[in-house]
Amino acid sequence: MVKRVFFVRFVTLFLFLLFFSFTTSLQANSTQPTGIIKIIACAGGPEGLLIFDVSKPNSPVLVGQFNTDGWSEKVYVSGDYAYIADLENGLVIVNISNPTQPKQVGHLGIDGYSYDVIVSNKYAYILNYPVGFIVVDISNPAQPKEVGILPYSDDFLSDLVIFGRYAYMSFRDRGLVIIDISNPTQMKQIGQFNIDGDAQTVGISGKYAYLVDNKGNMFILDISNPSQLRQVGNFKLIPPFDFVISGNYVYVAGGYNGLVIVDISNPVNPKQVAHMNDYSNIQSLYISGNYAFVGGEYNGLSIVDISNPSKPKKVGYFDTYEYAKNIYVFGKSAYVADGYNGLVIMDVSNPSQPKQIGRVDTGDYTLNVVVSGKYGYIADGYNGLVIVDVSNPAQPRKIGHFQVEDAIDVTISGKYAYVVDGYNGLVILDISDPKDPIEIGYFQVDAVVSVTISGDYAYITDEYNGSFIIDISDPELPVEVGYFEGVDGVDIAVSGDYAYVVNDDGTVFIYDISDPSQPEFVDYFETYEQITNIAILGKYAYTTSYWDGTMSIFDISNPVQPIEVGYIDVGGYTEAVYVLGNYAYVADVGNGLVIVDISNPENPKIVADLLWVSIYGISGK
Repeated sequence: MVKRVFFVRFVTLFLFLLFFSFTTSLQANSTQPTGIIKIIACAGGPEGLLIFDVSKPNSPVLVGQFNTDGWSEKVYVSGDYAYIADLENGLVIVNISNPTQPKQVGHLGIDGYSYDVIVSNKYAYILNYPVGFIVVDISNPAQPKEVGILPYSDDFLSDLVIFGRYAYMSFRDRGLVIIDISNPTQMKQIGQFNIDGDAQTVGISGKYAYLVDNKGNMFILDISNPSQLRQVGNFKLIPPFDFVISGNYVYVAGGYNGLVIVDISNPVNPKQVAHMNDYSNIQSLYISGNYAFVGGEYNGLSIVDISNPSKPKKVGYFDTYEYAKNIYVFGKSAYVADGYNGLVIMDVSNPSQPKQIGRVDTGDYTLNVVVSGKYGYIADGYNGLVIVDVSNPAQPRKIGHFQVEDAIDVTISGKYAYVVDGYNGLVILDISDPKDPIEIGYFQVDAVVSVTISGDYAYITDEYNGSFIIDISDPELPVEVGYFEGVDGVDIAVSGDYAYVVNDDGTVFIYDISDPSQPEFVDYFETYEQITNIAILGKYAYTTSYWDGTMSIFDISNPVQPIEVGYIDVGGYTEAVYVLGNYAYVADVGNGLVIVDISNPENPKIVADLLWVSIYGISGK
């Protein structure tokens, strides 16, 4: 069900976004507000703008959400407005005077990818690739106007601080550059400081600039004369994703390295005073009063008490999810393979109001799950096969494990589990005792990515070498009996005498398999780019298209003449679909669990879309 190449493609997308998000911690006048705030606005990628009430830091509450047309990468709050850097959608301006009912009031389309934004006085300052540095007049938020551009298509502008009449910019290849922005229509460079590494982020406090490179080396610069910068100190940090100065302290979001706090009361001799590492890939920070608001790639929003910076303490948490990779529905529960977040169990007895009831940390990266009886069988990447007792979905328990090199798919037939072991092949396990699975059979395939069982046969797809039909009537001696030549499969579904094999270019090939030893090609149909999954129920086939974020429905009542009858955009990047009764349950990377009413296949409708989000930027009101 889960193809390694699609995981790689998602990682490529992640790195693409990381290129824009890494260390871009825009600051106005270098420090963030120190008063008590009640509202936090977060940029939630495909989920748009998220608004939290944090008046009670130990129990943050999501009170508002606004879906933009792009990918909300960063947000800056000024007065009653949230200014969103929405990647390819440019600048979006949202009125949040009523946090429960945010409303878009302005928009400025900008070529390229707008990946960060800061507001100072009547201007919004935007970082954009490949355009560079853009200044927008927002004196009328309903009609933002571009008034200045400094093009930097030949280098990547990684961070920006607005301090007085100057913009301090860190570049990957140019170090620190200082721009006079007193006249936004005629900006000019007045100073520069070069370093050997890639400059990542910069902060300003008083007459000092703190410039950090990609290896965590912090250069302390005297900027009292902006045209003649002078290094006065240095310090070793972790490589930063976000970097905030508040009072006498620097707060560093270090991705997988956690949160680091550095005392800069003596600017030329900084000292690390604390390091918290209980977060998963933290990417964004916002400081207000005695609290740090920490946004995570996998762990939602955390609130940390920093009243004593040397002893930070997490006091509040709002849980989100990670990347829904696959899904299985059994009874009243949906079991979601959620990457590093493990197995998430949702009550879907009311499909329009699903709610989480259980979760278990599987140990690595949960890619697929199937439930049989009271047990869940999980393909957990490099952690192999994990077996979980789900007899009480609210309290799942790990009870068994079998190590393979790279478990990416699993299916169950009778007392056997068939585990896809990446580039090693298909492993067959006797699971009569789920606490002690035993390998009894093995079939070597170079790059197997999915497996489907029908009767005495296993149908497996190979990323590079076609797809195979394996006789498993004797699980201890699996034997190849048929071959789909030239079809490098992503997934395969079987219905009656027909196999539907999804090629990696988005084409679905249909084969007559009434004689498994001689599969006969009968037809094909083209869908959308890069299908990840196909599921069949009755006379309909359901496909998911990763990059398009869509699900398509095909009438296959005549297997040799399939007809597309339905289509729906679910947002994000659709990874897999499970169909049961009148509902399709879609696992969507970035957009989570989406439930679609398919009672009328020609008019599918979304009935539930759970908040499944990483937080890329935070700002406060």
